[in-house]
Amino acid sequence: MGFLKNLFSKEKEPSYDSTRIGIKDLKTGFIFDYDLSSWKVLNTYRYDWGNHFFTEEYKISDGRQKLFLHVEDDDELHLSLGKKTKLSDISNTLSTELINNQKPPQEITYQDETFVLEEESPGYFLDTSREQSDWEEFISWDFIGQKSQQILTIEQWSKNEFEASLSKEIKEFDKNLDFVWENAKQHNSFIAVRNCEYLKILYSDKRFIKLKFFDNNKIVGWSISLCTKLDDHKYFGYMRLGSIVDCLSLKSYEKSIIYQTSKVLKYKEADLIVSNQSHIFWKNAFKANSFTRGPSNFIFASSETLSEKLTSGIKFKDKIHLTRGDVKRAGALSQKGKI
Repeated sequence: MGFLKNLFSKEKEPSYDSTRIGIKDLKTGFIFDYDLSSWKVLNTYRYDWGNHFFTEEYKISDGRQKLFLHVEDDDELHLSLGKKTKLSDISNTLSTELINNQKPPQEITYQDETFVLEEESPGYFLDTSREQSDWEEFISWDFIGQKSQQILTIEQWSKNEFEASLSKEIKEFDKNLDFVWENAKQHNSFIAVRNCEYLKILYSDKRFIKLKFFDNNKIVGWSISLCTKLDDHKYFGYMRLGSIVDCLSLKSYEKSIIYQTSKVLKYKEADLIVSNQSHIFWKNAFKANSFTRGPSNFIFASSETLSEKLTSGIKFKDKIHLTRGDVKRAGALSQKGKI
């Protein structure tokens, strides 16, 4: 079934090019969605690590808590999200040890986990709300959790001033997506594999907008979408077409995921959003987000054996999960030697 939504009646146009905006374009006052919440950028910071290498950090808030989003672009984009923590929460003696030794130990135990010193990095820090020449010198030590792979960072700002933070790296496709797959597949009578390994193969193209959704720091789903500028297209003419290509989630999160994905495509200035869905949960989620049923040029073809199973062997036909992502699946996997 095809779904579409008309977005021609737009809100006030942004002053920046929202079709090209990325994580590195964030500025103080910007609002973005993460963990099923809207986050506001409260402040922006810059780090100078020497040799013309800079990273950015954003202080963000969803109204309940304040976190720090660190952005590093070193050939590849690396994101981490963390929060400040008190030295006394890590160890009652850590502050005294740091002041006496002017450096941390090689290992730190925190929250029943061993963190091992990975890197020592001197640098300069700038609060962009101040004068551009007001750089502060500091040194940081990164410790890696041996179980969780979280990053415990200790920073020294003066002889007696130390700060600590705990963060986690945000990856495009990681093993936590397998948690979604293992849980979601139980609610589908027929579905192609959508674990981390296969998603990396299917959606390696940088044109795809890849979104992961969290609730209280637990991953609950993901979506893959596109926003394509069309010129004299056979069916759509001249417009910017948004496509929700694929999606999967834990039960009851479908509606929120479609809402948030549509919101991103609207920011990308999509004039029309389309999708193909067969599962009743996702059909209902699209309808709840004001999508309407429309024509589709996509068909599903299968072997005689599979067709027989689909028509007679599967009891719950409304829980067959097919999306536009399944159209490109066979070609992508055969090219990678998977089938």
